[in-house]
Amino acid sequence: MKSKFSILHTLIFLSILSIALYSCKKDNQSNLPGPSLPESTPVYITSTDGGVYITDNYTFTNYPFKETDYIISCPVYILGGNTVVEPGTKIKFLGLESGIFVADSGSFTANGTAEMPIQFEGSETYAGSWSGIFFGTENENNKLEHCKIKYAGSLVVDFMDAKTSVGITRQKEEERNNCAWISNTEVMYSGGYGFYVSPLKGYFIDFYSNTVGASLMAPAGMPFSLAPKIGTGCELNPASAPNAFKYVFLFNDGFNQGIDINQPGTFKNLGIPYRIRGTEGVTLIGADITLEPGTVFEFDFEGGFCVKPGGSLKAIGTTEDPIIFKGIQGGNGKWVGLSFQSDSDNNELSNCIITGGGSKKSPLSDGKANIVLGSYTGQSGKVSVSNSQISHSGGWAIARKQSSQLSENNNQFIDNVNQPNVFVYP
Repeated sequence: MKSKFSILHTLIFLSILSIALYSCKKDNQSNLPGPSLPESTPVYITSTDGGVYITDNYTFTNYPFKETDYIISCPVYILGGNTVVEPGTKIKFLGLESGIFVADSGSFTANGTAEMPIQFEGSETYAGSWSGIFFGTENENNKLEHCKIKYAGSLVVDFMDAKTSVGITRQKEEERNNCAWISNTEVMYSGGYGFYVSPLKGYFIDFYSNTVGASLMAPAGMPFSLAPKIGTGCELNPASAPNAFKYVFLFNDGFNQGIDINQPGTFKNLGIPYRIRGTEGVTLIGADITLEPGTVFEFDFEGGFCVKPGGSLKAIGTTEDPIIFKGIQGGNGKWVGLSFQSDSDNNELSNCIITGGGSKKSPLSDGKANIVLGSYTGQSGKVSVSNSQISHSGGWAIARKQSSQLSENNNQFIDNVNQPNVFVYP
């Protein structure tokens, strides 16, 4: 993302009969000056200098008599002040590089209503016809509320890791945590993800009642630590407009150099799995984590959970809605497994399906199994496992250090490579 401080930018206003070019210097007015336009003519925003740069407060106005209020054919960089979009405003974007980019000290507030949603759409109606909306500042005014965003996700922009319609970037990650509040917002026909948060520093102030459909990638991608911030009311794979990849993509923050989640939280049952990228190793849990019944986790070969001292994992499903832990690929030994190096009383697995683990030993452990207790550095794990199916391990079903505490009752063991199903090591 460019970080220019120039306040010189150009607006082109097209009337029905002619094109007029205006160059304006941004001031503290809420609207840029312009000529009187015919009622049906949108305001055109373009640039011959790489983009339009906003450095003070600015307002995108809703003109009720216009079918489209603005057409933007370039990047718009919000570098200072708060840019506000009025409820009911209709903005179209023309060109792969067009979009909204919030950087430096800027903020962006698109606060629509249920009756007057704000519309951000591509002028060309195909997935990925414009870039999207990207938040690169830590500011409580960064907000999308009651918005409709269509056809974005054209490019992998600076400070992002993937194409997405709405992104929270890692720009200046050494200085701040970039953020946004996103709620009651619909993202359709993305050329990449619907929502994506770059690793290490990005976060949601809040995230609820959002919908993603017909995206060419997953509906959302984010660090593992953010997943409990997904609130109620989200529809991330509507039956009428399914996404190409039907899961929420999660990745570790710390690359196994530190705890990946250190705040307590609950993972919602979203109706689609959470898929954990395993290239950084297992996910280190250092807080009390709860899983709703019906929640599904899918792991890559190097992926798994390791519950560290100070953390816990409570996964209590039901007969109708078991909690599932499995590999992305079926078969024996396709992910690492669940490791408990915490002696918390909250560690509980009930009405769960744990299948295909035991690809390798869990970190700091001598056990290769679907479930491992304890570590060779002195931690003695503790967990209660009941009414669960434990199957297709590349090693044992359960391996526990002798000093650890396992409560095991009414479980079903199927096709685990090593016997006995429950193995005790020194």
